[in-house]
Amino acid sequence: KMTNHDNQWEIFISYRRINGDFASNLYHRLSSKYLARGEIVKIFFDSEAIGLGTDFRISFSDAVANCQLFLPIVSSTVLASFQYASENKEDNVLLEWDVILFFFGVSLQLILCIIESLVQ
Repeated sequence: KMTNHDNQWEIFISYRRINGDFASNLYHRLSSKYLARGEIVKIFFDSEAIGLGTDFRISFSDAVANCQLFLPIVSSTVLASFQYASENKEDNVLLEWDVILFFFGVSLQLILCIIESLVQ
């Protein structure tokens, strides 16, 4: 598991499990890139960054609050699932989005990956 001891991430990837293959491929492509200062890009990708037994809500809330770029992967399935968000209080993706908007609001650096337009 990749850990980031200084709690600073360049990129946080937010995704639903249904888009997991796309997110994983994106993570692996981006994680092989280097920053201008010669360091590998530090990417928060839950299955790589959160160790077993770690409280994932604290881990991803801290990572969202300390990322430079929030990268939500959006698909029609993701958008449709938000329709039921009030019924599902355990919606981690929605919680990630809430945390990022709380901390950064309109000053947020954001790139939307909209899957349907990428695969056509």
